[in-house]
Amino acid sequence: MKEKWLLISLEIFHREIYGKSLIISEALKNNYKCIIGSRQAFFKNFKFLPNGIFLCKSASNIDKIYLDYAKRFGNEIVCLDEEGFVESSLDHLVKYRLNIDTIKYLKKYFLWGNNQKLAFEKAYPTHKKIFINSGNPRVDLWTNNFLNFYGNVFNEIKKKYGSFILIPTSFSPANHYYGPQKRLNMFSNIYS
Repeated sequence: MKEKWLLISLEIFHREIYGKSLIISEALKNNYKCIIGSRQAFFKNFKFLPNGIFLCKSASNIDKIYLDYAKRFGNEIVCLDEEGFVESSLDHLVKYRLNIDTIKYLKKYFLWGNNQKLAFEKAYPTHKKIFINSGNPRVDLWTNNFLNFYGNVFNEIKKKYGSFILIPTSFSPANHYYGPQKRLNMFSNIYS
């Protein structure tokens, strides 16, 4: 029997590793072997790696070179876009997170919810079959099923600050590690 491989690309380790670990857990249960790393590391090493399913973290214009390289080395490509949870609008999400030049590389495109699925199906009607409403395993970690996963962290915070309410936020333009000016320059280059 041929070995099955899942190659998982990360962009921001601390944001993605726990959710991707859930994917790896399921993959291992289904007899996949897994490799996880940055897209830059995959780009440099695809020629040395086994062929498999390449799970990328986005499929926008800036990802095209990575998608092309993954395909060139015989990988099927699927995408679970890490930026899909909070977006300024569905139109913005559809316009900037996927396009006709990158969609052709994808076997499947996993979405955070049904509203996104419907928006992408409307924008790309000839590619409807690739869109899957899967949610994101990062959100699964917020459910009661995983309370023990964060038990020690919650207990330490509660001991230090008392009762609290966690409100996950996404204000990447405001808190990006490059600083606000670099982030504005990046946005102006990407979105013209």
